[in-house]
Amino acid sequence: MSSFGTVTVMLSNIVVWTVFLLFSDQAWSEIKKEKEITSSREQVESSRASTSASTNLLHGKVFGKWEIVCEMPSGREREKCYANQNQISTENKVRVLKFSVGRLGAKDEWVAVAVVPLGISIPTGLAFKVDKNSQMSMQLQQCTGEGCVAVLVLEKQVLTTMRAGKVLHVGMVPFGSKKTLEIQVDLNGFSAVLEPLSK
Repeated sequence: MSSFGTVTVMLSNIVVWTVFLLFSDQAWSEIKKEKEITSSREQVESSRASTSASTNLLHGKVFGKWEIVCEMPSGREREKCYANQNQISTENKVRVLKFSVGRLGAKDEWVAVAVVPLGISIPTGLAFKVDKNSQMSMQLQQCTGEGCVAVLVLEKQVLTTMRAGKVLHVGMVPFGSKKTLEIQVDLNGFSAVLEPLSK
């Protein structure tokens, strides 16, 4: 399977995409694991450097494999904090997934946001499942120079499943490929990291 680092066809100038497709059970069964992808403390430090300095006491706190990141969204009077985990390819040290969970929007709902590299199949979209539970689709919103962004409002039951789970499997299809690339997100510390974000 081609890694994102070797995908030569890049997607650009994409503003908003709303078409997505749930992966079939067969697609998940055909998943071939990419070379080891792991969260890295070095990447955590890198993400801190790229985020404007925060005075929030939660900023930078680590719970298992998750870190709380606080930043000032455009047009807001106060910072928003969210749980974040980066997955780095050990082959070329490129970030292949940024997965964040926080409370967003006017309704202050729990939302999952995934940022993946350019070069994925837009019509196929992203999907994830916790352990061996049913899969769900994440709707692609837009692609920028930093990657493609997919979101999903987390219903209470989904959030509960994630809290109790061990591994979150994120699936996507590289452009031009028929095989699904799986990236695993370690849920160790996920339930704990949500506690201070719930207050």
